[in-house]
Amino acid sequence: MYKLYIRNFLFYLFIIVFSVISVIYNLDKPIILVINSYNVDYSWTRDVNEGLKKVLTAKGAYNIRWHYMDTKNNPSESHRQRAGLLARRVVDEIKPNIIIAVDEDAQEYVAKYYIDQPGIDIVYSGVNGTPEAYGYDKASNVTGILERLPLVGVRDTLLEILKSNPGVSEIKLMHLSDDSGTVQADDEFIHNYGKNWEPIKLQPSVLVHKYSEWKKAVLNAEQEANCLLISNYRKIYDDNDKLVPAANVMKWTIENAKVPIVGVNGFTVEDGAKFAVATSPFEQGEVAAKMAMEILKGKKTSEIPVTQTKQFIIYMRGKFEWVLPAIYEAFARAANKYWES
Repeated sequence: MYKLYIRNFLFYLFIIVFSVISVIYNLDKPIILVINSYNVDYSWTRDVNEGLKKVLTAKGAYNIRWHYMDTKNNPSESHRQRAGLLARRVVDEIKPNIIIAVDEDAQEYVAKYYIDQPGIDIVYSGVNGTPEAYGYDKASNVTGILERLPLVGVRDTLLEILKSNPGVSEIKLMHLSDDSGTVQADDEFIHNYGKNWEPIKLQPSVLVHKYSEWKKAVLNAEQEANCLLISNYRKIYDDNDKLVPAANVMKWTIENAKVPIVGVNGFTVEDGAKFAVATSPFEQGEVAAKMAMEILKGKKTSEIPVTQTKQFIIYMRGKFEWVLPAIYEAFARAANKYWES
């Protein structure tokens, strides 16, 4: 009986000591907090996370926490304010060593509040605007990767279309999108590309708020252009100011557009379109994670230069309206971004 008592005592003592050591060990490890503006039901967010996870693989070296603001599904200003407040509470409670802030809302409502705060470094990703918009340009604890539309890839693709389609003598390109803040920055970028578009003829953009305006723009597009460049349509509202599901917007667009559609986001094809030249979300995650690793190894954040998009991905669904070199379909299939129909 006495031996059994001693054995049980030693067993439970071991469990307690092991638990205490584990807690102390984990408390001592640096924490990386990933704050996503959106939610995992958004393909962009899922793929950014894949890029992050590709690098953040060292088990035991650091703790990773994930937080989602879900502002794509809930775009109202009141929700953004609440989501930002909640995310800042998470930051204040867990006291991360590094915040990886993904997309605009994570900067505007969370990360910028920790500029130059001792003990916290910030790495941003998926930023369509400028670092100056958040005060990052003067901060000593911030670096990151800017998200830029793959305009070189779009232009080169359109040039290939001109070469491969004898019946297409010119391409007049019109940017169609919602009028969200992110798109405003993208549209400026598109038009600042200027003469680099030549011989492609860039037409005036159409940015809309209402679904009725979107439908009108699609139906009238052929009067101004023979190709629609679609960036975003996830903030289109009906006449009752309710958000129209993005898949519904694209379904109607595909059924009614009289000119080919080229997307600059992968979700355009996921929602049913035929073709997109899209910024790589994997790159946005992977580069941000590599920056975080450099910081954990002792490099000063201020010594890590800000970078921007260098990669793009081809998304395809079945056969595009225009003939494209076979390498496009091969690229899409290799990246697992090809759908048969």
